Amino acid sequence: MKFLLDVPISTSVARTIQSLGHEIVRAALEYPTWSDDRLLALAVEEEWIIISQDGDFTDLIFAYGAVPPPSLIYIRCEPEAQPLMADRVASVILENRLMGNLVVLTPHSNRYRLLPKLDKDND
Repeated sequence: MKFLLDVPISTSVARTIQSLGHEIVRAALEYPTWSDDRLLALAVEEEWIIISQDGDFTDLIFAYGAVPPPSLIYIRCEPEAQPLMADRVASVILENRLMGNLVVLTPHSNRYRLLPKLDKDND
């Protein structure tokens, strides 16, 4: 799997994903000036899973009808607590429930919600 890590995602999360044998693209390094809607379109086109710590991608998908990526992991915690969430991200990846879902991770829970079934070729 290939993951697009939004700008505020920590190095510890990136290293954890790489240690599982997956590829990462860090928006902060590769696309630092891109808007969230442009990053979302790229993730859809390249079939990348997005990991973010802000609600902008969920807003684009659920409120504005944007085509979703294969999956979206939304980490909800204080920025300084994010390195502690790296193992939680790994467990979600290893569970095999990731694809087609929005996964909201908080320090105390994992919530899954199906992403809308939109055709990226007919938007």
